[in-house]
Amino acid sequence: MTREDPTPFTFGDLAVHTFATWGLFSLVALAHGAIHASAVSDSYGYGLPGFISSLAVLVSLVLVWVGAPVAWLVARAMRRVTSTWTHLAVFWAVGAVASLPALWLGSAFTPYENTQQAITWILVGAVLCGTCASAGRAIAFGARTRRERRAATPDPEDELLDALGSQG
Repeated sequence: MTREDPTPFTFGDLAVHTFATWGLFSLVALAHGAIHASAVSDSYGYGLPGFISSLAVLVSLVLVWVGAPVAWLVARAMRRVTSTWTHLAVFWAVGAVASLPALWLGSAFTPYENTQQAITWILVGAVLCGTCASAGRAIAFGARTRRERRAATPDPEDELLDALGSQG
């Protein structure tokens, strides 16, 4: 990372973070739907877990892109913070808090509506969303580091051409 831009918050970094966050959440949602569907004994029950998981994947895609400007603002505000762990903790908190309204609205469509179990599942979902946001940020850090390392490594073909050009 350069001295002027110590942490990833460019558009490319934001895209990596957004897609990684969505991809991780999608994997968890689809795995949960598959596990739930396998536990259903009647043939009519397979469609509901698949529908809910698919809906969660689509809704989460919209929500991570709606939340991308917030992630960019948070990353921009933290651009001088060099501790990766601080970034991961802040993005975990932002992901968890930002997911609460969607989880609360989504709980209205579950059998746990207006029960104590709904609160538990909302909080578990918020922890999961925060973990996905934090992991997406870690992936963005890793992608930035790989890009910078790759840019610092000279291309062997260019070195060969430079050597051949200097001989002639």
